Amino acid sequence: MDRNKVKRLLREAFGTLADQLPDDQDVVVVARPEVRELADRDGLEGVRRALAELVEKSVAGPEGGAS
Repeated sequence: MDRNKVKRLLREAFGTLADQLPDDQDVVVVARPEVRELADRDGLEGVRRALAELVEKSVAGPEGGAS
């Protein structure tokens, strides 16, 4: 899978989850090489699941409680 397709999948997946983040929170997504393997294996749904886990952790805060 090429770099541009991975970026496109990340943007699409993040777009469906962005409304779950607080408005006062900035987010930077850095695509590590493993995301290419995930995208190849599981496609958009796999990328969306991985980002959803990160969003949940972000909303929960560093100690698992509400931030």
